[in-house]
Amino acid sequence: MGILAGLYQCRDGGSESLLEYSPDLPASRAADVVNRCRRHGIVLPTAELLDLTAVGCLLGAPPLGLEVVRRPVEPDLTRSERRSWRLHRELSSHLTRSSLQEWRPVIERNLRRLGDRVRGQPHLRNLERWTALVEGGDVLGLHRVLTGLDRDSIEMREVSPMSGLLSQEERSRVLAAG
Repeated sequence: MGILAGLYQCRDGGSESLLEYSPDLPASRAADVVNRCRRHGIVLPTAELLDLTAVGCLLGAPPLGLEVVRRPVEPDLTRSERRSWRLHRELSSHLTRSSLQEWRPVIERNLRRLGDRVRGQPHLRNLERWTALVEGGDVLGLHRVLTGLDRDSIEMREVSPMSGLLSQEERSRVLAAG
């Protein structure tokens, strides 16, 4: 049970890996010990182990690395969602702390108008979120909602209080480019 206790409490606050912490357990036997523990109904908390190499050894697998691949992905948007995203992306390119203060009267008027018309969820909740973003001056949060391609951002833009902030010339240019 000394080995198992060492495995279970794999760290002592230092930087030793699990297998170094229990020197009487050679790496080659780690998988065997884990399997024997499972047969006796003892499941070692591998999710809590901090050393990925040790986890790989414990599970009987060779050590693995993590590779993150970034590649462009075409968003799956309807025509309407794509138009809305383009217009809001253009607004985002103009958004600063000072422009938000200039736009605030128009945005607040739009929020009141939308509040009188909008019914149901998630629209009412999204109006509350718009209000919080504007009142809090959360420029970064506004940029995320204006430009995001996730479903949450798309739904936020469905009740956007940003109408009337782009000139007709800007709107036409943005929509013609798409």
